[in-house]
Amino acid sequence: AYQEQLQKKFEENQRALAQAEKERQEQLAKAQAEQEEKSFVTAIGDSVLLGAAHALREEMPDCVINAKESRQVTEGLEIIREMEQNKSLGDTVVIALGTNGPFTLAEGQEIINALSGREIYWVTVYGDYLQWQDEVNQNIYTLQERNPQMQIIDWASEVAYHGEWLYEDGIHPNPQGEVYYASLIADSVKDDVEENTEEAVEGNTEGNMEENTAESVEENTEEVIQQ
Repeated sequence: AYQEQLQKKFEENQRALAQAEKERQEQLAKAQAEQEEKSFVTAIGDSVLLGAAHALREEMPDCVINAKESRQVTEGLEIIREMEQNKSLGDTVVIALGTNGPFTLAEGQEIINALSGREIYWVTVYGDYLQWQDEVNQNIYTLQERNPQMQIIDWASEVAYHGEWLYEDGIHPNPQGEVYYASLIADSVKDDVEENTEEAVEGNTEGNMEENTAESVEENTEEVIQQ
C-alpha cells in the first residue's frame, strides 16, 4: 500500500515542480527586463528529494528543485549544464544523489568542477538495506575534504536512529520524515543564502550609487560649461 502512496506523491510532486519551473522562468524573464538580481538555491536529486519536494518548497519557496526517480550521480553533470544554460542554477546548489548506486571520486569531482564559483552541499544517503551506502558516503566525505567550497548535509546520521521517519522500504522519508529532511537542508544552507542575498543587494546599491554619482558629475560639468 505504501508503494502506491509513494508513487502517487512522486507523480504529484513532479507535476508541481514542472509548474514551479515554468512560473520561475516567467519571473526570471520579468526580473531580467527590470535588471534585478536574486540569490536562490537549486537542489538536484533523486526520488528521496522528489518525495520531499513539497516539504522543501514549504521551507524554501524560492528553491529550484530538479528531482527524478532512479536518478544516478552520473546523470548530474548533464543536468547541471542544462540548468546553467536556462539560468536555473543558483548561487547555492544542493546535490542529493547517490541513493541509486555508487559513483567514483572522479565522477563526483566532475560535478564539483561544473559548479565552480558556487556554494555546494551534498546530502549523505541512507537506506536500511542500501548496500552501497558506506561507499557513497565515504566518497562524499572525501570530496568535501578535497573541495573547501563543498559542505555536507548529513541526513544519514540524522535518520539512522529514526526509523519512524521512513516508509517500509527504509529509504524514502514518509510525511513525518519529509519535514525533518527538508528542515535539515533548509537550515544547512540558510546562512549562505542570506549572505549571497546581502552581497547582491550591496552590489546593486553600489552600482546605483556609482550611476547617480556619474549623473551628478555630468550635470555639474554641463552647468560649468554653460556658465
